[in-house]
Order: sequence, then structure tokens, then C-alpha cells
Amino acid sequence: MPIVRPTVESFNPQSPLKPPAHPPVLVDLTNHASLDAPSTQDDTPSTHFPGGSYTITLLVDVRETFGMNRLKDLLNAHAVSWEARSLPVGDFAWIARSAEGPTSAEEVVLGVIVERKRADDLASSIVDGRFMEQKGRMHKLGFRKIYLFEECGSMYNLRISYETLLQAMVNAQLIDGFDFINCSNGEQSVAYLASLTRWLHAKSRFDCAVYSDGRRPLSPTAGCNRLWGIPWTQFAAIGKKSPVLPLREQFGLHLLQIHSITGPKAEEIVNAFPTPKSIFEAYDSLSSENDKKAMLMKHKKSAGLKTMTQRTSEMIYYVYNLV
Repeated sequence: MPIVRPTVESFNPQSPLKPPAHPPVLVDLTNHASLDAPSTQDDTPSTHFPGGSYTITLLVDVRETFGMNRLKDLLNAHAVSWEARSLPVGDFAWIARSAEGPTSAEEVVLGVIVERKRADDLASSIVDGRFMEQKGRMHKLGFRKIYLFEECGSMYNLRISYETLLQAMVNAQLIDGFDFINCSNGEQSVAYLASLTRWLHAKSRFDCAVYSDGRRPLSPTAGCNRLWGIPWTQFAAIGKKSPVLPLREQFGLHLLQIHSITGPKAEEIVNAFPTPKSIFEAYDSLSSENDKKAMLMKHKKSAGLKTMTQRTSEMIYYVYNLV
């Protein structure tokens, strides 16, 4: 089967930023996240920040793995106003606050959220389920969602195949409406963040619409022409982690990240092996690698794996035995 490659835009610091090439598709095939997505039936803002009356600051999650000292130096070199803060979701966000100093008006989180992923971290997060969980929480915000994809030396020697990595990126774009920006290193990622911050600053001469209670602008490009956002308290509430899923459901989500594993196939496997431990024990009970590769295929009748093929059986063996 041919690999569908994602449309990953390489960042060029000399090129102006542009709106998303396609409107966000606010659909999540796993259903568990889309149930909590913001309502878009009413696009009436609750209030406005008048143009020129507010400042914009980049927020950096305190858990960002780039290295805070190095990040501080690079952002300062780009003359970016920034703060470190614990973000409930994403690695980078932007807030608008009154230019007159502390007021009773709440900080507003602008409608753009960025998650930075090195290729090796993206592969690990697909295997352990973080990728699916993070996508769900970013989706619930109703923001423009951006992945900063950083290349690394081990891109072709990861815990999962490079093809599976590409497929996950394709799914995130076509199904979940994410934008992917390709950067070759951390310095280029910071340059992109600085460029995006300057772009937002240029828009601050216009009013910033503030939405609340689930309302969002109806136009998918609203955040490209005029700034909008939601109060910080609502951002924190929507972005917080949901209660931990049962292990059986987490295992099913892991399986769905494997190329060619559909919902029915994942359900059949989880019915036969409800947890990762159960499938590991089944593999350990076999002596030869060939038997392990064919294990799920041999269980096709006895365990109800009706849609299992030899190729899928081998693929799952590699994923769960080469991590």
C-alpha cells in the first residue's frame, strides 16, 4: 500500500507566515475527545480588547524539554516577550493582557496552540498513547493547532517505523485539522515561534474578540485576520487532563496508532488480549521468532481475530517486541 505523506511545511525564517492551507476539521474518530469540543453555534464574543490597548506575551510550558536556559537565550536574542508557566496543554501559547498594567480584566489566551515534537519524542508518544491524548485535549480548545516537528539523527531508527510516524502525521492533519511545521533543529523552532509572535503583534492593532462558555468564531480563518481568544481560566479548565482511561481502552488507542490497524481490528485484539501484559506473556510463551510473528494469525479462529492477516500479525509483533 502506498504511503500517504503529510503536507509538512518547512519553516523558512525569511518567508511571511500564512493562514492554514485548509480549514480545521474538528473531527476525532475516537469519539472520546470530540464529545467535549466547543460549540460553534454562536460566534458572538463576550467582550473585546480594543486594538492597541493590549500586549501579547509568549507562554512557554515549564516542562518544555528544550532546556529553559538555552530557550531563554534564544528568545531574548529574538527580542520576544515571554514567560514560563505551567500550561495544561501544549508547549507554547500566547496571552493578551491590558497594556495599562494589572487590571480586573482576565488574561486572554489567543486562539493558537503549539506543541513541539522531536521525531524521537513523537514516536515514543505514539507508542505510549500520549500523542492521542494530547491531540484530544488540544482539539477541545477549538484553536488553530500547530505541531512543530523537529528532525533528529535517529529519525529512521525509531521505536516505530518511519512510515508509521508519517501515517500518524497524516491522520493528525486530515482528520484532526493540525498544521505541521518542519524544523531541522531547536534553534529553527525558536525562530518560528519568534516569527509567529511578531505576526500576532502585528494583528494587535485590531480588536481582540474574547469568547467564553464554549463559543468560538464560526469562520475557520477568523484567527488569521483578527485576533481572538478565551479567558485563561477557561483555557486551563478545557486543557486539563481527563480522568485516566482504563488500561484496556489505552491499549486500544495504542493499537490504533499502528499503520493499517482499524477500529474493528483493534477491538478484536483487545478482546483477545485485554492488556499489553497479556500479549507480552503470550509472546514470551513462544520460543521461535517465526512463531511470535505468526501468533495473532494462528489465534484467528480461536480468539475471534476474524480480520487478522499475516502482515498485520508481524507488524504488531515488531511494535511490541522492538520497543
